[in-house]
Amino acid sequence: MGAMKKTVVLLTLLSWVNVFAAPGGAARAAAPSPGEMAAPGQIVAADKDLTELLPRSTVGVLVLDIKRLLEIDAIAKAMEGPELKKFYDESVKASGIDPMRDVAYVGWGIPASALAGPSSTPASPVPFKDFAIIVGLRTQKALLQGPVKKKAPEAKEKIYSGISIFALVDEGKPMTAMPGVLAEVGKMNFRFAFLDASHIVLGSDPSVKGVIDVYRKKAEPLAKNSELIALLKEVDKSGFGWGGVSIPPELIKRGVETDRLFKAFEAVKGLTVALDDHVPGSIAVDIRFFGGTKEQNASLASVLIGLKAIGTMGAALEPAMEVLMNGVAITSGGDHTRLSLTLSGETWEALSGLAQSQAGEPSPDPPGAGEEWQALSAEADTLYRGGDYERALEAGRKALEVAEKNACPDHPDVAVSLNLLGLLFQAQGQYAEAEPLFKRAQEIEEKAFGPDDPNVATCLANFGSLYSVQGRYAEAEPLVTRALAIREKALGPDHLDVAESLDELATLHFSQGRNAETKLLMTRALAIREKALGPEHPDVASSLDNLAALYRARGQYAEAEPLYKRALAIYEKALGPEHPDLATCLDNLASLYDAMGRYAEAEPLSARALDIYEKALGPDHPELATCLNNLASLYDAMGRYSEAEPLCKRALAIREKAFGPDHPHVAMSLDSLARIYLDQDRYPEAETLLESALAIAEKMLGPGHPVVATVLNDLGLLRLDQGRYADAEPLCLRSLEVYEKVLGQDHPSVAGCLNNLADLYRVQGRYAEAESLYDRSLTIIEKAIGPDHPLAAMSLSGLALLYGGQGQFELAEPLFTRSLTILEKAIGPDHPSVAAILEMMADLYRATDREDEAEGLESRAARIRAIKR
Repeated sequence: MGAMKKTVVLLTLLSWVNVFAAPGGAARAAAPSPGEMAAPGQIVAADKDLTELLPRSTVGVLVLDIKRLLEIDAIAKAMEGPELKKFYDESVKASGIDPMRDVAYVGWGIPASALAGPSSTPASPVPFKDFAIIVGLRTQKALLQGPVKKKAPEAKEKIYSGISIFALVDEGKPMTAMPGVLAEVGKMNFRFAFLDASHIVLGSDPSVKGVIDVYRKKAEPLAKNSELIALLKEVDKSGFGWGGVSIPPELIKRGVETDRLFKAFEAVKGLTVALDDHVPGSIAVDIRFFGGTKEQNASLASVLIGLKAIGTMGAALEPAMEVLMNGVAITSGGDHTRLSLTLSGETWEALSGLAQSQAGEPSPDPPGAGEEWQALSAEADTLYRGGDYERALEAGRKALEVAEKNACPDHPDVAVSLNLLGLLFQAQGQYAEAEPLFKRAQEIEEKAFGPDDPNVATCLANFGSLYSVQGRYAEAEPLVTRALAIREKALGPDHLDVAESLDELATLHFSQGRNAETKLLMTRALAIREKALGPEHPDVASSLDNLAALYRARGQYAEAEPLYKRALAIYEKALGPEHPDLATCLDNLASLYDAMGRYAEAEPLSARALDIYEKALGPDHPELATCLNNLASLYDAMGRYSEAEPLCKRALAIREKAFGPDHPHVAMSLDSLARIYLDQDRYPEAETLLESALAIAEKMLGPGHPVVATVLNDLGLLRLDQGRYADAEPLCLRSLEVYEKVLGQDHPSVAGCLNNLADLYRVQGRYAEAESLYDRSLTIIEKAIGPDHPLAAMSLSGLALLYGGQGQFELAEPLFTRSLTILEKAIGPDHPSVAAILEMMADLYRATDREDEAEGLESRAARIRAIKR
C-alpha cells in the first residue's frame, strides 16, 4: 500500500465522525478522569471529559457514541452493503483501529470562530475550520500508537508541551484525493495527538495545541464557561447523541440582515440537540432553542411551523422528503421552542434511496414564484394556524398576486396559494368563495402533473372537506375516495398521505353514521402511522384520538378511555405540557367523562385544556370557543347554570368575531346556549336563540344538514315543554327526516330523535304511535351501540312511563328496573338521571300501594339531588 493511501485510511478511521456527521451520545458507564487509564471494558464519560479538555472559549459541543451509532438498524444495514463493508474492513485492517471496538465516543468542540468568522452566516456556517475533536477510547493508547507509526511512517511528529503531535498532511499540500466531507478535513492540515491512555485529540494545528494547553493546565477548560455549561445541563444525554451551542448575538444580527425570517430568532441564545435510539428501528431527534420569553418562543414556533408547511409543499413531489417533513413536530414552552422529529427505518431507507438517485446530479433552481412568495406563504400559513384569519387572508392574497406575477397563471405555486386561500375562506364559513379557488387549483395541478398525481389528490381532499362540512356528503365522498386511490397508487399503501386520506374518509363515514366502515379506515390509518413514525409520534396520537371519538359516539366508553389516555401521554411527551394538540385531547377526554357522568374527573381536564388554549392561542382563538362550549355543557349537566352561561356566551362572542354572525359554528353556540336556558325553563330566551340558530344553519349548510336537524330537534323539545304540541310535531318530524336521510335509518341520532317524538305522542295520549317509536328507537340503540348504553335507558324509561300511564304497571316496572341498572352501571349510582328514574319508580310504587318502597326510592333520589355539583 502506498504512503498516500495509508494516510487516507488512517485519517478516515480517526475522523469517523465526519462520515456519520451527526451529534452523538453519552457514555453508559463510570469513567476515568482525563489522564487516567481506562479499565478493561470501561467507557470514558464524554460529558466530564469534554468540559475538562476543551478550551473555555468553546461555544458548542456535539457528541457521538460511535458504537451505538453503528448498531442502529438502518446504519448497520447500510454498513453491510458491499462497498461500505469493503471500505470499513480494509480501513480497519490498514490502520489497526476498529471504531466499534476501540472508540467510545467522538466529541466536537466548536470554537467561536466557526460561528462568528467573517464568512459564516446562520444559513452557511464555516465548516470544520479550527474544530477540536476529542476521541474517547475503549482501548489503551499503546495498542494504537504502534499501528499509527507503523502504518503511517511518513507522518510528521512534533513535540508540543511534552506531547507528540502527528501531522498527516504536509503544509501547503492539503489532500484532495478524498470523497465528500473528508476532502474538507484534508484542507485543515490535519493534526492529531494522544493525550493519555484514553483520549485522542485531532483537528487543525491551533485547535490541537489549544486542547493540549488545557490538558497541561496552561489554559482554562470549558468547565469555567458557565453559560455553555448551564445550557448543556438542559440536554437529555440518555440517547446516543447530544449537544449544545451558544449562539453569538452578532451571528443572529447578520442572519436578520441576510433574511427577515431570522428576526424570529433574535431572542435565541443557544440550542440543544438530543438523539435517541430507544425505540427499535427509529431515531428521535429533539432540538430546543433557548433564550426567549414565552411569547417570543411561541412566535418562533409559529414561524417554524410556517417554514415546515412551505417545506411540505416543496416536498410534495418527493415522497421521501414529504415523509421526513410530516415527521416534524414543533411546539413552544415557557423557556424554549422545540422541534422534534422521528426517523423510522423506512424513512432512512427512502432518504438513502433519494440521496443515491440524486448523487452527482446538478440541482438547478426551478423557475417559480420566488422567495417573496415563499415568505408571504409562510406568513399566511402561520397566521392561519394562529387563528388570525383577517391578516392571513391579506398575506395569502399578496402571495397569490406575487405567484401570478413571478410565475405564470398555471404554475403549481399559484395552485398552492389558491389552496391556502380556499382553506382560509372555508375556516371562516365563506364556502362560496372557497369552492372556485379549490376548483382552479385542481385544474392547474391536473394540467401540470396529470390526473393521478398526489398534488391533485390534495386538491380533491380539500374539495371533499369543503363539501363534507356543508353536509354535501354525496358530493364529498367520490372526491375523498379518488384522492385516496391516487395516493395509494402513487405513494404506496403505507404512505402517510394515504393515512391522511383514510382519516378524511373515516370522518366522512362517521358523519353519516357508517361506524363499521369508519373503524376499519381509522384502524388502518393508525397502523400506517405507527409503522412509519413510531408508536409515540403526535400523528399517531391524532389517530388514537379519532378512534376514541368513534368509540365514544358509539357509547363504547370503556374502549374509548384507554385510547384517549394513550394519546394524551404521547402528546405530553412529544409536544410538551402546553401544546394546543394536548389541550384538544384533554378536552375530548373530559367530554367522555361528561358523557359517563364522571363530572369530578371531567372538570379539571376541561379546565386545564382551557388554560392551555388561552396561553398558547390567545383569548380569541376559535379552538378556545370549542373548549368553552364543552365546559359549559359539563356545567349544564351538573346543574351549575350560573357557571355554564357565561362560558357559552364567551364562546359565542369568539365565534362571531372570528367567523362573522352567519357561520355554522355560531349556530352551534346559539343552540348550546339555548339548551342551558331550556334546562332553566327560560323559554323566551331559548326560543330566540334557537330560531336564530336554525336560520343560520339552513342558510349556510342547507336544509338537509345534521346541524339543522339538531336545532330542529331542540326547538321541538322547547315546544313540547311549552305544551305547544301542534308546533312541536312538525319540527320533530322534519328533524327525523333529515337524520334518516343523511345518517341512515339505523344511526343513534335517529334513535334519539325517535325517542323525543315518542315522548310527544305519549303526552298527547297517542300511545300506539308512541309505543312503536320507542320500540324502534330501542332496537336501533341495541344494534348500533349496545343494550347497555344510556340511550337505551332513555327509551326503556319512556316505554315504562307509557305503560304506567295506561295502568299496565306490571309491564312498566321491569322496564324501569332495567333502565336504572343501565344508568347505574354506565354513569354511576349518583348521577341526576339515576335520581329521575328513582322518582319515576317511586310514583309507580305509590300507584300500586307500595308506600314504604316508594319512600325509600324518594329518599335515595333526594340524597342524589342534594349532592353539590
